[in-house]
Amino acid sequence: MKCFLSGLDIPPGMLTIEHIAPKHWVPINIANLRENKAPAIKIFNNMKADLFLCQWYDLRTGLAYKALENWNLKRTERKLIKEGIEKFNEEITPNPCDFCVCYKIAPEYCLKTR
Repeated sequence: MKCFLSGLDIPPGMLTIEHIAPKHWVPINIANLRENKAPAIKIFNNMKADLFLCQWYDLRTGLAYKALENWNLKRTERKLIKEGIEKFNEEITPNPCDFCVCYKIAPEYCLKTR
């Protein structure tokens, strides 16, 4: 299974559920939609925190470097973050609106359409 946030394979024991539109910023009925949930590696989900997906794509490389510098990380987490940074630099960033439940069904909560 691939991490929605990094594109890396999810190692055993590191699976979390990512809320594409943050639970903190949208009503619970939108946050809990199946379309708003995706598999993620825990460390990347922690980095994204309460960001919208469009914010994540803009900030992910900087957040990853900040985590490497400032967080008390396990060796496996450091390795995953470094692999994630490589992947971020290699791939073309997709349009986050293609995946965002706010853009599709709740535009009043979408950062791009406000």
